[in-house]
Parts: sequence; structure tokens; C-alpha cells
Amino acid sequence: MRFLAGGANAIGAVIGGALGGVIGVPLTLVVASFGMLLGFLWPLLSPVRGLSSMPAMAHSTPASTAEPATAAR
Repeated sequence: MRFLAGGANAIGAVIGGALGGVIGVPLTLVVASFGMLLGFLWPLLSPVRGLSSMPAMAHSTPASTAEPATAAR
């Protein structure tokens, strides 16, 4: 997940730099501000909004009943 976030940051930096060179820095900051305001849309439009509790995992094993790890010799 960290790898994906790092890649998105690099892509955003390149796009922001290019946009700043084309339309100017102040207008690029306005575009970025509106883009950040739209960040709430993906959870609002996703199925997460309809969840009332955490769904159960399909193959969950409680930690107390898990198999103990064997020691390497």
C-alpha cells in the first residue's frame, strides 16, 4: 500500500509541475484545492457508506486456536 501511495505522490508532483508551468502556480493551487475537496466522493459513492458493522472474514482463525509456529533447528 505504501508503494502505491508513493507512486501516486510522484505522479501528482509531475502533473502539478506541468500544470503550474502551463497555467501558473496560483491557478494550479486553486485546481489542487478543488481536487482535494472532491476527495470525499469515493467513500460517499462506494458500498462502504451502507455498512453498519464490520463484515466477518471468510476464513478467520482466532489467535488462541492458531497453530503454534515450529522453531527452526
